[in-house]
Amino acid sequence: MAWSKWGTFWGYWGTTPKVVAVQSWQNNTTNAASGGLDMVDLINQARIQFS
Repeated sequence: MAWSKWGTFWGYWGTTPKVVAVQSWQNNTTNAASGGLDMVDLINQARIQFS
């Protein structure tokens, strides 16, 4: 799994990247991510509106 500061955490299934979480906070040693159904709903809504 990879991450981008202030962005998404993603993983690859096959050759396709999939968003698995969004960074919610960080300090000098730790990055934390959040996700869940709200994130899934947001991504699905974006796919419909911007495809």
